[in-house]
Amino acid sequence: MGFNNSDRQLPSQPSAKNLKFEREDWTHFRTVEGLQQKAGVAASKLRRLVLKELADNALDTGAEVDIGQLSSGGYFVEDDGPGIDGSPEEIARLFSINRPMISTKLLRLPKRGALGNGLRVVAGAVLAPEGRLVVITRNRRIELRPEREGATTVVSVEPIDFPVGTRGPTTRTSTARLP
Repeated sequence: MGFNNSDRQLPSQPSAKNLKFEREDWTHFRTVEGLQQKAGVAASKLRRLVLKELADNALDTGAEVDIGQLSSGGYFVEDDGPGIDGSPEEIARLFSINRPMISTKLLRLPKRGALGNGLRVVAGAVLAPEGRLVVITRNRRIELRPEREGATTVVSVEPIDFPVGTRGPTTRTSTARLP
């Protein structure tokens, strides 16, 4: 009787359930392999992507952008835009990989992103090699450290002579070592 009826369950067996695997999507931003998947680029192109994402954000404000290498081996993206608004903690949140996607663009442009992942990619690229991120904006030098659990910590905040509306740039960001 039980051999021919495979749909029936024996009373001693638990009911069959569909097993589901669930993972927060931000966890992909913690490793180089995950960044490649989320960003859609090879590991060898992640540095370029990080610099592009930072430059895109500056260009979105209408600013002029300068990109260069630091003597310490990192990189910077500098612009003459309005700077990043918010407290150091709010700026750290923008660079947190576990935050929801945030975008100022309503539609995706073919050559520019609009998914709201740009700063999450930047933070993940700094997190993967355990680097730090420095944002200089609106008379503050804010050192940030992306954390494995997804948040970004404010390490330090120092006043600096870098006001909005001067001849100098208003936002400078440097990234850690990337492949």
